[in-house]
Amino acid sequence: MKYKYFGFLNEDKFKLLNEQERLDYVLQHNLVQTNYSFSFGKLPEPDVSGEISLVMEFTNDNLKYDFVREIGVELRDFLLQHYKLYLGADVIMFQKDFESDTYGFNKEEKKQIGLKFFNQFFYECCERNDQRFSLNEKGKEGNQLELRFTTIKRKREELAFSLRYELEMVGQFLIGNSDCFNKELFHTSDLIKKIFILENNYQILEFLNDQFEFEIKNNLSTVLKTEEIFEKFNMKFKSKRVVLFIDSLLSDSFYRERKFGLGLFYCLKKELKQIKFSAEDFKDFCNDYYDCSFINLRLGQDSNSHLEIVEDFKEKWIKFDK
Repeated sequence: MKYKYFGFLNEDKFKLLNEQERLDYVLQHNLVQTNYSFSFGKLPEPDVSGEISLVMEFTNDNLKYDFVREIGVELRDFLLQHYKLYLGADVIMFQKDFESDTYGFNKEEKKQIGLKFFNQFFYECCERNDQRFSLNEKGKEGNQLELRFTTIKRKREELAFSLRYELEMVGQFLIGNSDCFNKELFHTSDLIKKIFILENNYQILEFLNDQFEFEIKNNLSTVLKTEEIFEKFNMKFKSKRVVLFIDSLLSDSFYRERKFGLGLFYCLKKELKQIKFSAEDFKDFCNDYYDCSFINLRLGQDSNSHLEIVEDFKEKWIKFDK
């Protein structure tokens, strides 16, 4: 997978810049965003009418800079790929032990045991307060606790966003120093540990939910995937509907042939103006997220078959976007 920010900075050249030049550079290239922080020792006294007035001054004294969220998301994706040997084994071992321990049990007995594990693995990576609770309007039946997979998705993004405050880690990522991301870092970083506990527990929860349907999935995996894509590439898509449309097509192996990838790109880019990818970047996006094997998506010469595919995708989009 290609990463936009990995190796973005040339370490030798960056060291030659003074402090102000470095700040100008990261601001110019949208690596950081500005925020204002405020703290109050105590509230001011109310005026004669009983009102309290707060005056906030936006000055350099309370100005701070944070790395943009996209860097946190991309660093999380890099870590998952770089340390991929630490993913996947937990769910395999759990499946083996679960089937062995419940051998001969009927379906309802297995489901009760599965529910205990479902609760256990959820609360290993999420606090009770993480799961949002909504009160229905008066007269409507029942209150609603959000789906646990929804909670996990939000927790996953929160952990990714937290990575942007790991300044040493972000710095090494930006200069492209993969040697920094070694076993020692994996075992000493509490944040990395939390990320991998969540990812491995999610796989176990998904296995249990596939078996016993504790939550109606409503294509939960698709929701997680498309929301993650939109979070990472939100500047490249006109709306989240575009991501869902692409997912609905490329999730089907039939559409992973180059002619369809080419038609989809030209339809969304040239005809509908729904994406801002270059042909090269869209090719990499399709290959990375949908296991396509596109060599390139550059059009040599228009053909009737290409135009028909583009037109077909336009019609599909019109029906999809209604």
